[in-house]
Amino acid sequence: MNEERKQEKKDMQKDSLRRAVLLICNLVMILIAGISAVLYSENFRKENSRLQMENFCTAIESMKQLSESYLYTEKGYVDDWAQYITRKNMTMDEALEYIRTANTQEDRYAHIVDSRYGRFVCEINVYQGWE
Repeated sequence: MNEERKQEKKDMQKDSLRRAVLLICNLVMILIAGISAVLYSENFRKENSRLQMENFCTAIESMKQLSESYLYTEKGYVDDWAQYITRKNMTMDEALEYIRTANTQEDRYAHIVDSRYGRFVCEINVYQGWE
């Protein structure tokens, strides 16, 4: 009987040791899963943030190119008007009338500068049909 008790005690100790090892392994697995989830979510957040920044920069660059193209086109119109006005030696009133006639956009404004004095003279909506 003594032998049986000793054996039972040994089995209980082995069983307790197995349970402790199993508990420790489970805790380690839970800890690894938690750390993996945190690392994954942090990596995902950083990648998402990087992509948002990249998309924002791409949008800004596109708007910049669009604005440059628009301003370049508008500058072409103004240069054409200025060359024609200068070539024809027009007065201020003749120049304004020419600009109104040549313009095709309702929302375009002209800022007239007197080059002799380098000062701003007037701002007009140059669309012929608007008055």
